Amino acid sequence: MIVLASDRLWLKPVQLDQFEQFYQILTDQYVRHYLCDQKVIPRSEAMAMLHQSLELFAQFGFGIWGLELKTCGSVIGFAGLWYFFGEPQPQLIYALLPAWTRQGLATEAAQAVINYSFDLLGFAYLVASCDRANLDSARLAQRLGMTFTAERLIEQQPIKFFTIHRSN
Repeated sequence: MIVLASDRLWLKPVQLDQFEQFYQILTDQYVRHYLCDQKVIPRSEAMAMLHQSLELFAQFGFGIWGLELKTCGSVIGFAGLWYFFGEPQPQLIYALLPAWTRQGLATEAAQAVINYSFDLLGFAYLVASCDRANLDSARLAQRLGMTFTAERLIEQQPIKFFTIHRSN
């Protein structure tokens, strides 16, 4: 199991027996506002995502990590690498339950994933994307040293893309 760490978090691959926690986070109204365009993803689709994540970990060493607080073991969100929009390599993804936002935890988790992507996976660059209206995610990308590179209309939705290169 590929476990990452930040100052306050353990990042552990989400396992099948954690499906209910994963589904609760994925369908939380705050999380799904931008991540899922307000749609409640069917349980079967979320389970398929979890199976795909475990397959990605087995084949390539990345997927979706649950974010566990070191102090108490509570799972408060997830972060990882996921394929979006037909991009050739996976993108950075992160989501926190609303009670845990604005505390720097998403920054810690995302930085751990970026470091892993460059140092151990050997990626030359990493992309993150967010809805144009998701100002918090755009600011987070910039705090991580990512640069705005493009805005594209995807399924009638303006999506902003940010990139960071290993040399950054």
